[in-house]
This record gives sequence, structure tokens and C-alpha cells, in this order.
Amino acid sequence: MKHILTDFSQDRWKGVDIESVEKAMIKVEGVASKSVLYGELGHPDDSSLFDISLKNVTHQILEPKLVEGKIVSDIKFLKTTYGNIAAEMIESGKFKFGIRAAGNTQEDGSITVKQIYTWDIIPV
Repeated sequence: MKHILTDFSQDRWKGVDIESVEKAMIKVEGVASKSVLYGELGHPDDSSLFDISLKNVTHQILEPKLVEGKIVSDIKFLKTTYGNIAAEMIESGKFKFGIRAAGNTQEDGSITVKQIYTWDIIPV
């Protein structure tokens, strides 16, 4: 089943440079094609912000694509305690996929995405 990971048409993403997202997606698609793109239950809150912690991995992101301003992908929830919890959280509708990325915000409010690391499961 396809999941919307990020919808850049939402007001929260007003000002995002979609061309920068397209460039960042090239690398993400390459990582996913090697079956090594995973996400965690919650964003990390420490200095490992851009590292994926294998002990917290809950899902695998398969073939992410940017389609009409939305990043969509099939998701494979891992058959682990945290993976099962994550699947239930997404199914409940009270949680969503949150992008973990780096970039720049300009004074005019425009956002340039430099790199996308993953999508974690976060509260709505």
C-alpha cells in the first residue's frame, strides 16, 4: 500500500523549492534501491539527528517517488516489537510519517532542501 510520506502542497511547506526536493530525491531513490532506507519510531532528539539507529528502526521505505508535489512510497513494517507498534500507530490515523531532512531557510521564507535522510513515525 502506498503511503504519503510528505505532501509539499500543504501550507506548512509554503516556500519550499520543489527543484531542491527533486535533487534530494535522486540520492534517496538510490539508497532505497539498495533496500537500506529505514525509519524510526519518532525523530531522534540528540546529536544523532542524521543517523538511523538500528535499535529504533520500525519500517523500510521502498521505492519513494515524488509525484505531483507529494513523496509517496510503499512501506514495509518490520516484524519486531517496535515495527508492530509503528504499524498500529499509522493505522490508527493519529500518527504520520515525518521527513528528516536538512536544508536552508532564506530570509524571504523560501526553503531549499539539501538532503533527505528518512521518514520517521511521529504524532499528527
